[in-house]
Amino acid sequence: MHQIKQRISQQTTPILLNRCKDILRKYAQDESRSGSIQLPQSRVHEIVLILKELMTLAHSFEGDNYFLLDLMPILTELISSNNKEIKEQLKQIFIEISNEV
Repeated sequence: MHQIKQRISQQTTPILLNRCKDILRKYAQDESRSGSIQLPQSRVHEIVLILKELMTLAHSFEGDNYFLLDLMPILTELISSNNKEIKEQLKQIFIEISNEV
């Protein structure tokens, strides 16, 4: 049973991460275009939730957080976000990455 879960995880994780990357990239682009106008709270909540889930995923891989390094370019784009929650989640992710390197 464990091998089946592992195989499913190996096949679905890249798909999930690509989707997360697309959502994060789109948010970063939209926020930079919006200037001082805030994006809808539902969009902010979606990004915060994705960042939290990425941390959960990082902890479930027990030290094999290669995917966080793959997401670094888009995560660094989000540093300039105006939202405090997003910045706090990014801080936690960067701490996690620094602990792995």
